[in-house]
Amino acid sequence: MTALLGFTLAAYNMDRIRSFRAKHGLDDHSQVVAPTKQKCARRRTGTWTEVAETSQAPPTDIAPRRPEP
Repeated sequence: MTALLGFTLAAYNMDRIRSFRAKHGLDDHSQVVAPTKQKCARRRTGTWTEVAETSQAPPTDIAPRRPEP
C-alpha cells in the first residue's frame, strides 16, 4: 500500500512540474522558450454550394409528425 501511494505521489509531482513549465514557457532545462506563432486557418471556399445543391429535393420517405393529444 505504501509503495502504491509513493508512486501516486511521484506521478502527481511530475504532472505539477510539467504544468508549471508549460505555463511559464520553460523547456526541460528550465530555459525560457520563445512561443510559437499560431497560424490562422485559411477561409474555405465553395462549401455552401457543395452542401446545398439546387438540384436536390427534400426527402419524401419521412412521415410527418403527428401532434400529441
